Amino acid sequence: MTLLTKEADTSTTDIPARYLLPEHHLCKVASYDELVSAEVLFDMEHKNLPVSDRVLFSQNFIKAAKELKAQITSSNIAKYACVMDTDLSLTAAALEARAALAYQEGSLLTNS
Repeated sequence: MTLLTKEADTSTTDIPARYLLPEHHLCKVASYDELVSAEVLFDMEHKNLPVSDRVLFSQNFIKAAKELKAQITSSNIAKYACVMDTDLSLTAAALEARAALAYQEGSLLTNS
C-alpha cells in the first residue's frame, strides 16, 4: 500500500538532499522514492520517537513533499505536522469548556 501519491506534474523528481531529522542525521531524502520510504518507515516506527522528533520529522517531510509536488496522505505525518482537517466548532466548544472549568477552579481556589 502506497501512502504517498504523485500529482500529475512530474517535472521535479529530485531535491537537494536533506535529513528529515537533522539533529540526529537520520532519514536522508533527495528523491520521491526516498520520501515514500521515509513515510512508510515513519508510519511503522513513529511511536519509538520522542514527540518533538515526530513533529520535526513531519514538518520537514511536508516541506520536502511540497518541493517534490507529492501529496501527503499519511494520517500520522498530517497529525504531527498539524495539517489535519478538523471541525473547528468542536475545537471551539472544547476550548470554551476548558476555559469555564479553569475559571471555576480559579474561583474555588480564591474562596478558600
